[in-house]
Amino acid sequence: MTTSIGNFEIIEQIASGGMAVIYKACQTSLDRVVVVKELKSAFKEDKEIVARFEQEAKAVARLQHENIITIIEFWYKKGSYYIAMEYLDGADLARVIEKAGPLPLNIGLIIASHIARALGYAHEHGIVHRDMKPSNILVSQDGKVKLVDFGIAHIEEELGGKGLTRAGFSMGTPAYMSPEQTDGKPADPSSDIWSFGCVLYEIFSGKRAFAAIGKSTVIENIRKGKRSPQTDEFGQTVPWGLRRMINRCLKTKPGKRPSTKKLMTYLVDLAQKKNKGKDYSMVLRAFIEDKKLFQQSAEKTVVKQDQEKKKPVRITAWAVAVVIIITLFAGSAVYVFLRGHPYTAGQGLAAGESRQEKNSVFKKPVQTVHENAVSLPSRYGTAMSASSAAASLTNTAITMQHASGPQSQSIVPSSRASGEASMFAQPVSPATVSRTTMHAVSVQKVSETGFIRVVALPWAEIYIDGERVGLTPTNRRFPVSVGKHRVMLTNPYYRSVSREVEVSNNRIVFIKAVLRKQREKK
Repeated sequence: MTTSIGNFEIIEQIASGGMAVIYKACQTSLDRVVVVKELKSAFKEDKEIVARFEQEAKAVARLQHENIITIIEFWYKKGSYYIAMEYLDGADLARVIEKAGPLPLNIGLIIASHIARALGYAHEHGIVHRDMKPSNILVSQDGKVKLVDFGIAHIEEELGGKGLTRAGFSMGTPAYMSPEQTDGKPADPSSDIWSFGCVLYEIFSGKRAFAAIGKSTVIENIRKGKRSPQTDEFGQTVPWGLRRMINRCLKTKPGKRPSTKKLMTYLVDLAQKKNKGKDYSMVLRAFIEDKKLFQQSAEKTVVKQDQEKKKPVRITAWAVAVVIIITLFAGSAVYVFLRGHPYTAGQGLAAGESRQEKNSVFKKPVQTVHENAVSLPSRYGTAMSASSAAASLTNTAITMQHASGPQSQSIVPSSRASGEASMFAQPVSPATVSRTTMHAVSVQKVSETGFIRVVALPWAEIYIDGERVGLTPTNRRFPVSVGKHRVMLTNPYYRSVSREVEVSNNRIVFIKAVLRKQREKK
């Protein structure tokens, strides 16, 4: 029996956290897979927890960033509180590290730079995550990286935050909590930087920076800045500059940690350098496939499909007989219909029209391509709407030359040379003309389109004619109409670049720009 929660049908439970149960569900109104997060019954009577749960939904819903999970809806029903959010088909970073071990430098930097961008965006909008850890970072099979679970996030007053953290009450996961959080002090962006430093340490070492047994021991080591002895060194591939930056993130005093902006700039630039301008999603997808990180879930799917495929083998003999009988009757009906159809029985031919002429009119035009049609790759499709086909037919100059008989006409495209044999250069009847007109609707014509591709170093947001279309690095080709377009590349830490380009039909305009740093104000 399917369980429904509002506009969502529950498919399965996929996780259970400290405060909520997570379900995979289907949003029936849009027919898409989503995640539904339900507050556990133990907290439903706690007004402060309920308020924080609602605060998460409303505050994070304001964040529109490609590396932050999207909030879809928040609602209350029958004593329960729910949040619906975007679904990613993949796994969290903790599982990725568990299966792959220390990540290669370029892969780890791709993930780190994405999360740094998400964290920088959240901090700019007054939100401190407060629970940065690998299990709150999702990596999808198609190479996306997103930060999730702002359930204990602190939101500044102007965004609706109500100071919901109890005095002396620390929130977060012990191994990733900053020293000030372990003391129950208010968290700020530097607290996220410390937790992010733990995540970076784990990405490149494969181990936790603070992995002592027992919560009290972990907290004591965090306060003293005492890391686990077995995780004091990184691999040989981790450059000295990155090690130094991670060590700075893990300073016990908040004032000695790097700012979010500085850390983000460093990681983004280094990721771009180590990946040599390649598309991040493609590189990440290749790594996932090579390491078979999500193979276990795929095997489950195959087993399920195999079980479903075995069911038809149980079809009984009488069912086979019924299928054969229905097939015979259907075949007989088609045969009778075709025998009585005017095009097959020789009926309905106009005066002076032979079967050979009818066949020539209806078969040959299929191979004809209109002279104004644009030839584009097959990915754009070949189907035409009736209006487009009619426009194409209108653009074709057709000369109707009346012969001596009232029922005899010839249709000759004006673009044909007089000496060229035309498929229409034979007498046909008005009835045939109408059928020819109907068939000519299949002539293909597509609008003229070109493409713009952008590479920017170190990275930039892409605007075409004032509209944001993406973020580099990307392997996308942005389709635009033929003509002049204004391309703007922006980066908050570099000077913007503006280019005006002329786009031709079915051609790619390639833009490569190296952004220059802005002069820092003293």
